[in-house]
Amino acid sequence: MAYLRNQHLIDRGLAPLKGISDGYLDTKVDRVPGMSDMRLRDFSSWIRTTDGNDYVLHFTIYEAQRASMATAVILNTFDDLERPVLEALAPIVPPVYPIGPLDLLFHAIPNPQLKSMNIRLRKEDQNLAKGKAAVLPH
Repeated sequence: MAYLRNQHLIDRGLAPLKGISDGYLDTKVDRVPGMSDMRLRDFSSWIRTTDGNDYVLHFTIYEAQRASMATAVILNTFDDLERPVLEALAPIVPPVYPIGPLDLLFHAIPNPQLKSMNIRLRKEDQNLAKGKAAVLPH
């Protein structure tokens, strides 16, 4: 959902950045369907450019808009964790299929060669993991 709002940030003059001062990335951003208490720092790093013609920023906007033309959208999440976002996406993009968490599905595949692989792109924030644990059904 945050990627779909990048154009909104430009339209409101919040991106590209005019310069970063202390606390600027903590600027609250309202009107992000399904996501409350969003700040600039919570959006992709592509909005932190100071170049209004930044290729990657405009590419992410273009690709996010193209999501509405897809047959389906698959997300690495699950309904109980991000239900408000998934509900907000429903009228914007075609059917959304939350199939995650992929790392749990990945390790359930009975293939010894896959056991040594790690599908995470970055180190998980342990504080976030504790918050997820509170939401997960036991």
